[in-house]
Amino acid sequence: MNFLILGAGQTGKLVVEVAHRTADWKCVGFLDPAAELVGTKIHGVEVLGSDELLSTFAKDPQIDGALPVLGNLSSRRTLFDQCIAEGFKLPVIVDPSAVLASDARLGLGVCVLMNATILTNVEIGDFAFVGTAVSVLHDVTIGDNCVFGGGTIIGSNALVGDNVEFGVGATVASGGFRIGNGARIAAGAVIHKNVPENT
Repeated sequence: MNFLILGAGQTGKLVVEVAHRTADWKCVGFLDPAAELVGTKIHGVEVLGSDELLSTFAKDPQIDGALPVLGNLSSRRTLFDQCIAEGFKLPVIVDPSAVLASDARLGLGVCVLMNATILTNVEIGDFAFVGTAVSVLHDVTIGDNCVFGGGTIIGSNALVGDNVEFGVGATVASGGFRIGNGARIAAGAVIHKNVPENT
């Protein structure tokens, strides 16, 4: 099926490369607010215009889905909600090099990049972005709209809320720690305790 990527920056470049390596979804264009990118190509895929054209492309029978990969967590969520309202399907894009347990559960619009590992009894909510070489250990529950920078490690039995962002190389130790909704975990941080919401 054909889909659009919303966001033609570094993350968009990674996601289209993963899409090229998978069979289920084909990226047929980017939408991005940067006018100077319109008409350029990324890995052979053209930037068609601004994300304001989303409603227009929703009427195109040749386009089945859309996947936002730009902006902060709030704007990402807004774009996902808009895609749903416009009737787009939300692709789940998983790089072939990623290792997923047979019972791992991924929500709508989830991206899993190169060399990520997701172990048994893991549930990842809608709209999550799992970066390169991220490791999610067993018995972990992750909420909606979370972003995991490359090399993040989520220890066993962790409970991660909605709208949580992990910087590159962050680690949550095993032991069932809770990461509250809206938390921001700095790059390289090592978490050995519960993290309150919005901290």
